[in-house]
Amino acid sequence: MTAAESDNVVPSTSPELCARQCSLNSTIPCRMFQYCPNTQQCRMFQNRALTGYAVSNNTQATCAKYTRK
Repeated sequence: MTAAESDNVVPSTSPELCARQCSLNSTIPCRMFQYCPNTQQCRMFQNRALTGYAVSNNTQATCAKYTRK
């Protein structure tokens, strides 16, 4: 997945901080985020169901996805 495939990418040091950034995001209505500890990036998405995007095996193994309730 590249930055262009997400709606917003920001630096983050933890899933908790990423969740807070998602909640406070004024750029997009953040419904889902992906936290990648190896790159310390928080990728935020407007849609909960993401299909058809490419993820490298390395990124897929180290990034966790979270959705809002």
